[in-house]
Amino acid sequence: MIAQEAGEHDSHSPTLQLQPPTVHWKSSQKPRDDHHTSAEWLTATEYMDTHPPTLEWKITTLAHLLLQSRRTVLYTGAGISRAAGIGMAARGGGDTSPKGTMAKKKKVSVTAQPTITHHALAQLHKHGHIQGGWVQQNHDGLPQKAGFPQECINEIHGSWFDPSNPVVKYSGSLKNHECAWMEQQCQTADLVIVLGTSLSGLTADQVAILAAERSKKGKSLGMVIINLQQTPQDDKTT
Repeated sequence: MIAQEAGEHDSHSPTLQLQPPTVHWKSSQKPRDDHHTSAEWLTATEYMDTHPPTLEWKITTLAHLLLQSRRTVLYTGAGISRAAGIGMAARGGGDTSPKGTMAKKKKVSVTAQPTITHHALAQLHKHGHIQGGWVQQNHDGLPQKAGFPQECINEIHGSWFDPSNPVVKYSGSLKNHECAWMEQQCQTADLVIVLGTSLSGLTADQVAILAAERSKKGKSLGMVIINLQQTPQDDKTT
């Protein structure tokens, strides 16, 4: 989010000057080596909100969107499981790999435990704020371990724990049931919250992108991205 006056969107804080995020970890490389077609400006550099009033304003704005939304969908990637010790293919702060292949350097752990993020999302669902389910890129089962109902999780790329839904290779095809479910979520989501994914061209990215496009026509609340890194879709956020 660029610096601007919060008064443009928040009548309760007409004089608050929002500040842009600050660089937390700098990189001149792409988030992933298979992102060679991404925008030239896109790097693996990570950012954090260090201005408390700006962070509070963003949290309050998200809370208002959640209360307004009739059908919120979660769309998450490997970034939310990194704190659980599960590697990811993308580069990030603390990754010394020359090719951004952290996932190859760490062992897959089926004993990993949910992070604060997984627990927080499970609580949002418990209190009725995630009505449209969770589109989960990861295979790790951490949402379920945090208490998010299995029947509300679309493990679009497969699961380590579900024999009926084996892991889909990066070059593979989505399975019919999960794909049809995802398409339904694409069409009905009122608000999509994106966490820990680069939005760099996966088929499942349409869950977020289509909601953002509908918001331009006043047909949805759009998408919110919660990420350390920038994405090619940042300009489409609510």
